[in-house]
Amino acid sequence: FFCSILQNSERMVVIAAGIVNKQGKIILSRQFTDVSRIRIEGLLSAFPKLLGGGNGNKQCTFIETGSVRYVYQPVEDLLLVLVTTKNSNIVEDLATLRLMGQLIPEYVQTIDEASIAAQAFEVLFAFDEVVVCGHREHNTIEQIMTYLEMQSHEEEVAREEKRIQEKQAKDEARRRQMEITQKRREGGGYGGIGSHGMGGSAGGVGSGRGDSYEDPNSYAMPADDTPAPRFASVVDDTPKASAPSKLRTLGGMSLGKARKADISSKVLQEAGGLPAAAAAATSASPASTGASAPVAATSEGIQIRIDEKISATLNRDGGATNVDVRGDLFLTVTDAALASVRLLLGRVSDDFNFRTHPNVNKNLFTSDRVLAIKDNKPYPTHQALGILKWRLQNPGSVRAPISVTCWPGDSSATVEFELENLQATLKNVVIVIPLGGAPFAGAEPTTGAFHVDQGNVFWSIPVVDSGCSSGSMDVSLAAEATDASFFPMQVHFVANANIAGVSIAEVASTESGMPVRFGLEMTLSAEDYIVS
Repeated sequence: FFCSILQNSERMVVIAAGIVNKQGKIILSRQFTDVSRIRIEGLLSAFPKLLGGGNGNKQCTFIETGSVRYVYQPVEDLLLVLVTTKNSNIVEDLATLRLMGQLIPEYVQTIDEASIAAQAFEVLFAFDEVVVCGHREHNTIEQIMTYLEMQSHEEEVAREEKRIQEKQAKDEARRRQMEITQKRREGGGYGGIGSHGMGGSAGGVGSGRGDSYEDPNSYAMPADDTPAPRFASVVDDTPKASAPSKLRTLGGMSLGKARKADISSKVLQEAGGLPAAAAAATSASPASTGASAPVAATSEGIQIRIDEKISATLNRDGGATNVDVRGDLFLTVTDAALASVRLLLGRVSDDFNFRTHPNVNKNLFTSDRVLAIKDNKPYPTHQALGILKWRLQNPGSVRAPISVTCWPGDSSATVEFELENLQATLKNVVIVIPLGGAPFAGAEPTTGAFHVDQGNVFWSIPVVDSGCSSGSMDVSLAAEATDASFFPMQVHFVANANIAGVSIAEVASTESGMPVRFGLEMTLSAEDYIVS
C-alpha cells in the first residue's frame, strides 16, 4: 500500500513552468524534474497550437494531451503555463498556478517580454520556492518574498566588521601621511644626497648620476665574459665583492696588438683554425682582462641596438607581481663591405629564454654565443634586422626596479616611490596618478615636478639613482574621493641598461677575423608598468 502511494506521488508532479507568448515563443522556463531541454522546448512550443485548435473557446484552464497536461492562465498578453503529468492533482496544480501568477507582478512591474526577460532570475528563484522536485511547497507569498530577501544576521555582522576595518585602515593611512609630512618639515628628506664619484661596480648601471652614461650612444667593450651594464635582477640582497678599482676614462677605442691578437684568436677558434689551448693562452693576456673605452655610435658602418621592455603589476603596498621582461637585438649594416661579420656576445643570464632569427646559425649561438648568418652569408644592408629575441622565463628571479606605494585618505593621498636597486639609474621617470574625476586642489612633491592634464597628475623625476633613491608627493583634492580613485597608476622610465645582461664582446669579420668598429645603443623602458 505504501509503495503504491509513493509511486503515485512520483507520477503526480509538475514537470515544468514557463511563460510563453501566443505565437509559441518561450520567454522563460523552469523544469523541476530530470527532463531534457529539447523536450521542454517542444512541449511549450506546441502549447499555443493546442490552445488555438478549438480548446481556446472552452471555459477551462487546462488542456490534456496523450502524455501531459497543460494548466495555464493569461498574464496580460502572455501565458503562464504549468506542464504536469496526467495523474497530477488538478486542484493543487491550479493553486500552484495562481500562486505563481501572483508572484510575477511582485518582481516585474510591466509584464511584457522585455521586462520578464530582464527579471528572469528573480522570477525563476520565486518559482523554485513554490515547486521543489515537482511537488508544491506550502508557502505563502509573504514567506517566499522573505526567503528571497536572504537577510542574514551573520552577513550584517561581517559587513559591519569590514566597515570598521576600512575605517581603521583610513585612519592609519592618515596617521602615516601626517608622519611623512612632519618628517619632511623637519628636514629629514628621502634618501639624501649621494656621492657622485667616478668609480662604479661592474655590472651596475652607474653609481653616480650620469657618470656611466654621459653619451647614450657610447659603448664600453667589456672583457670576455663581463656582462653588459644591467640591473642586479636576481632577488638577492647580499652585497657582492667589487672588482679592484680601476680608473677608466671615456674616449676613443684603443686597439693594441694584444687586443687584436685576442679578438683574432677567438674568431679563428670559432672557425676551427686555432687550437683551444692556444686560444686560451692568447685570451689570458693582460690586455684582455681590462675593459676598453667606449666607441661612438654615430658614424660606424655597423650599428647595434638592444631594446628591452619590462612590464610589472605592483600592488598599492609596493609589492610586485607579474614581472615580465622582453628584449630584442637589432643589427643595421650601413657599409656593404662590413656585411660579413660575426657578433660574439658576453655572458647572459640563465633566467631568460633566447631565440635567434631563422637565418642565424642557431647551433653556433647555442655553443659559443656567436651570432652569424648561416653559411657565412652577409647581412642585408640598410635595414634594421632583428636577429635575437629573449624573454624572462623565471619571473621570481627578477624584481621590479622601482616600487610605488600609495597612502590614500578621504580627500588626499601620499604617493611614495623607492628605487629597489641602488646600482640602477632610471631616467625620465613619470608616475601618472588618476584623480577619479575629483577636482584637483594641489600637490607638493619632495623631488621632481608635476603637472595636471585630463584628470591625471603627472609626477616627473628626471633621474632616480642612489643619490635620489626615494621621494614622495602629497596630492590634495577639492572633494572627497574613494581609495579606488587614485588607481590604477602608471609608471614610465628609461635606462641605458638591460636586465638580461646581453652585451657585445666583439664584432669580427668572417673573412679576415679582424675586429670591426661598431656603434651600440642600449635602452630599457617600462611598458605596462601598473600600480593597481
